[in-house]
Amino acid sequence: MQKQLEIMLDLQDKMNKKVHPDWVAQNFAWFRAIWIECGELVDHYGYKWWKKQTPDMQQVQLEVVDIWHFGLSMLIDGRDVAVIAKDILQQLESSLPAKGVIEATEDVAESILATRQFNVPLFWVLMQATDM
Repeated sequence: MQKQLEIMLDLQDKMNKKVHPDWVAQNFAWFRAIWIECGELVDHYGYKWWKKQTPDMQQVQLEVVDIWHFGLSMLIDGRDVAVIAKDILQQLESSLPAKGVIEATEDVAESILATRQFNVPLFWVLMQATDM
């Protein structure tokens, strides 16, 4: 899994360089993109108890992928991908309790708004909640 994470981080860095060659120095508001994606995810999942809704799980999972891309971008911040991948794996050693999709999404959004840091274990719970 270390190698897979390194590949994802490297690909994310290359993609971000297409947007802006010196993307790290731009200090983009990745945290904002993450909480906005969380809102979109909840909308696709359905939260309106006053109306019949069916979760669009394919779209929900696409929002989770979007959150991951923004989270990877936050984690890179000019650091070595091998070190970041090792940090991610270390963070995943501690397990958090399973949650439902809405609750897990709210935890990710709350954390990113409070700390402006990507919380990998909370994201992992969200992935599990969405069967990823």
